[in-house]
Amino acid sequence: MFLALCLSVNAQTPGSTWGATGNSSPTEKDNVIKSLYLEQGFELFHEGTFALVPYASLTGTLDTKGYEWNNRVIGVGGVKLVKNFPNGMISFGAGYATEYRKGGTQKSSHLIQATYWFGWNQCDKFPGSSWGVAGHVSPAERNNFIATSYVQQGVRIAKVGCVSIVPFAEGAVSCDSHGYDWNNRAIYGAGVKAVIPGKRGATELGTSYQRENRFKSGVSASTVTLFVKFWFGWR
Repeated sequence: MFLALCLSVNAQTPGSTWGATGNSSPTEKDNVIKSLYLEQGFELFHEGTFALVPYASLTGTLDTKGYEWNNRVIGVGGVKLVKNFPNGMISFGAGYATEYRKGGTQKSSHLIQATYWFGWNQCDKFPGSSWGVAGHVSPAERNNFIATSYVQQGVRIAKVGCVSIVPFAEGAVSCDSHGYDWNNRAIYGAGVKAVIPGKRGATELGTSYQRENRFKSGVSASTVTLFVKFWFGWR
């Protein structure tokens, strides 16, 4: 869910895809996690900065250690009310989701969530962004309220052709109502990335030093990470 782009497109079929690969959890030593998300919707109603958007989405996650919570697929069909801002959006949605987890777990349930994304100075010297999601988002963790928020601030120090070199600091915190260790943690750190813009998105390659604290178990760890991320959107 990162973004580094400047877009101006108009239509009524908003969609997006993003992905990330890297050793993103210091407490899960030498574990490479791969995530992919795809969403397609259409604007059923649009008035000013508000839009009512039925949508379908698919999320897939894999890792090299085989942890159940990192090896899953979630399919969602729902509808969301979106409030657009010049530099971001807030949405409130509901739908029905089915989740498959490694080991044979398959569960379905209603989904309710609120999300936000804001970005600033994406094409300027001090690019930054923040996103968050909160709600009942995992059928396999039925009735578990999960909330996550993330923020990153960067400084563009060089540009080689169309590629920007951006040192950054970032942090994320998550919690839940069931007390699962993997959902109750803070990850924070700093690094540097190369940002390669695309027509409707961007790709990032970088490295960072990250610290993770898990609130329930008390486990903490630090590591150097390598990552590749992308985001593309269309309308």
